Amino acid sequence: MAPYQGHCNCGSIKVTLSNKPESIIVCHCANCKRAGGPFSMNFLVDDGQWEVEDSQNTLTEYLDNNTDSGNPVHRFFCRNCGSPVKTTAKPFPGQALVKASLFDDIPTKRNEVFGQKALSWA
Repeated sequence: MAPYQGHCNCGSIKVTLSNKPESIIVCHCANCKRAGGPFSMNFLVDDGQWEVEDSQNTLTEYLDNNTDSGNPVHRFFCRNCGSPVKTTAKPFPGQALVKASLFDDIPTKRNEVFGQKALSWA
């Protein structure tokens, strides 16, 4: 399978996955909503199965300690355009939640977390 490529809004950060994931994880927690919309769409990707090209050194980290799960998460975003890029958390060692919104062709199959917090129309 060919590499699956995406980028942030300004193009400073490019992300390449070794394969296109078959499904997304949709998170409805309050913090994901505040970080980018009514929910967050993510690919759970193993380390070593993806690469980040950040030639302008714009990838910035925010440590989010006040989460619905109680687990701190590290949110990474582009300092230039604000696009969310990835999230890492202790419950997912060796993996990252890469933001599906970086990619043009997103799978429709999905798993949802914090569904009880979803907006009624989402």
